[in-house]
Amino acid sequence: MRKVVFQMAEFSCPTCIARISTSLLKAEGVKDAKVWFYSCKVRAEFDEAVVSADCLQTLLTSLGYCVLSKRLA
Repeated sequence: MRKVVFQMAEFSCPTCIARISTSLLKAEGVKDAKVWFYSCKVRAEFDEAVVSADCLQTLLTSLGYCVLSKRLA
């Protein structure tokens, strides 16, 4: 399992948390997802054999959110 942290542009409302985490958790290969509203960060734990960090970033941008950077751990 790998972890990725995305630094996002500012979220407009707390409902963004539910929308992002629900979408990530529905993605195949994602084990866990956390969203921090005030720090504008999204963390996901995923199986790299099933999904890539780039695919998760694409998912976030398709939801209408701007990813400023990503850090793999």
